Amino acid sequence: MRRSYVPLDERQRAELLALTERYHQQGYRVLLVATREGYLHAPLSNSDERELTLEGLLTFRDPPKSSAGKAIQALRDSGVAVKVLTGDQIEAMDDAQLAQEAERCTLFARLTTQQKLRVVRLLQHNGHTVGFLGDGINDAPALRAADTGISVDSAADVAKASSDIILLEKDLQVLGEGVLKGQETFGNIIKYLNMTASSNFGNVFSLLIASAFIPFLPMLSIHLLIQNLMYDVSQLALPWDKVDRDFLRKPRKWDAGNIKRFMLWMGPTWSIFDVTTFALMCRRCSSQAGLLKVCCLRRWWYTCCGPRRFRSSRVAPPYR
Repeated sequence: MRRSYVPLDERQRAELLALTERYHQQGYRVLLVATREGYLHAPLSNSDERELTLEGLLTFRDPPKSSAGKAIQALRDSGVAVKVLTGDQIEAMDDAQLAQEAERCTLFARLTTQQKLRVVRLLQHNGHTVGFLGDGINDAPALRAADTGISVDSAADVAKASSDIILLEKDLQVLGEGVLKGQETFGNIIKYLNMTASSNFGNVFSLLIASAFIPFLPMLSIHLLIQNLMYDVSQLALPWDKVDRDFLRKPRKWDAGNIKRFMLWMGPTWSIFDVTTFALMCRRCSSQAGLLKVCCLRRWWYTCCGPRRFRSSRVAPPYR
């Protein structure tokens, strides 16, 4: 059966464009297929696209996963902004313009490989910590440039090789759960550092004060080591400690200044109890005189230890 050919006029062109737009509105990608008789020579060029016979349209659809909505909402609740890079024609924008649009826009359609990489780097330049999720070959440069590259087990090999994390479950909600667990872990680490730094600073501060008034070593090295060991054992429950909801509402960055402020405030505050204990013990032995007073004070010091001290049978010699 012989086919008949009809020239493509403006009316038919408009109908094809309208049909393509309807498919786009339904979430399809549309590919036009055309043929031409004769031989083609590589490399192909725009001049080869002539005298073509339209054969039809191919439509492709990659629907969002059913868990995408809940995953995006969970990330937003954790203070994580979600941006979809699939593009817009952004070649005409300079870096300053694109940096502003990257903050304002959420969806970029039809991006090339280099354009995705450019958006990631500009977001980093704006001070953001950027995670990138992708599974295609064209996602590899952006995956490598992002602070955290995330891919899936079924992704292209180069995408998986460029990623820091590979999701084994086909459920995007693990992203929100991972962010939440990471924030909880970070919060508990900060708790441990605050408590340890302030405690050690308080110990040193107390010993400096005691050394100025007490004629013997106020604390032996073995005392400090055992005290730190016991203190660390008491903090083994921190990984299971709860974190305030306000802390989880936005991503956090490392802040050494916060640890310094906590240490400088709480360390001397804890030392107040130590100094109070020192004063009471000195007062207890104030009725004695000379070497007898030193021995009395030393005995009380190592058998009735103050805050964060413990009983010891070892006695340090007085200063010569």
